[in-house]
Amino acid sequence: MFTTRFEAWVRRHAEALVTALGRSPLTPNQVTVVGVDVADPRSSATAFVRRLGVNYLLLDDHDGAVAAKYRVAALPMTFVIASNGTILARHPGALTEPELSAVLQIDFSSLSS
Repeated sequence: MFTTRFEAWVRRHAEALVTALGRSPLTPNQVTVVGVDVADPRSSATAFVRRLGVNYLLLDDHDGAVAAKYRVAALPMTFVIASNGTILARHPGALTEPELSAVLQIDFSSLSS
């Protein structure tokens, strides 16, 4: 998930993701969530995720290089990426907890071969 901290929808999206992960039957061995914070100072992003109780890895993309590589045109942007690096799905815009929960239920295993 590519995001920036300055909008209310970012908070809702992050909270929805934390809730969906908490309700998911998937284990950490089956799913890894990585947030990519675009263009925020690292200290601000770190404080923001601590306040939200975010429990996934947050990477710093202060110069937007990673977002450019993934062709992120708007934030937030959510990707489902297989362990082999194949992009299985991408969704522009914020997702709700039910939408994120549905994504976590999809069996992408046949798509990543």
